[in-house]
Parts: sequence; structure tokens; C-alpha cells
Amino acid sequence: MPVTAALQAAAEEAVRKDLKDPESARFRPPFMAFRDESGDIAVCGYANAKNSYGGYVGFEPFRAFIGERKNGYFAAGAVFGGGRYPQTFYELHPMCDARNW
Repeated sequence: MPVTAALQAAAEEAVRKDLKDPESARFRPPFMAFRDESGDIAVCGYANAKNSYGGYVGFEPFRAFIGERKNGYFAAGAVFGGGRYPQTFYELHPMCDARNW
């Protein structure tokens, strides 16, 4: 499913909700969106943000859970790519592995 500007904005909002410094969030493509069997929407991408020491930690994969209303999308939550062990993230969320796109 195509990633529209509204869908990307909802995904970025979902990621920012869980950060210590939401304003520091940086995103990079690619973004990938899909609708699962139950009709729920998820967006996968990469985000970087400052940690509690004020330093950027490096881009990590994320999966944002997006809700849908008549007038658009809303951020429901997000999970991140596991720091030192991103492979665990991809095992749990294989649809977010860019090698599968």
C-alpha cells in the first residue's frame, strides 16, 4: 500500500510518542506500509533520536501501528528495532525487513 503524506505523519507521531526527546526524532526512507489480515495498518521505517545523555543513538527500524478514521489516520503506537540486536526485531516483524520489499 502506498505511503501517503498523512500516513507517514501518523507513523512519525506514533514513534515520537515513545521518545524521551520527541522533537529530536529524525526519519529516513524507505517507508513501507501494509494492511494485515485484520485490516490494521502498519508503517515500517527508520528513526534516530537523542537518548537521555543528549546524543543521537543511530537509526533503528520501527513499526508504527496506525488507526484509521473517516477523516484520516491516527497514531496508535510503535515498536523499535532492538539496539544491538535488530535481527530479533526482524524475526518478530519480518514485514519490516527492507530485504523483503
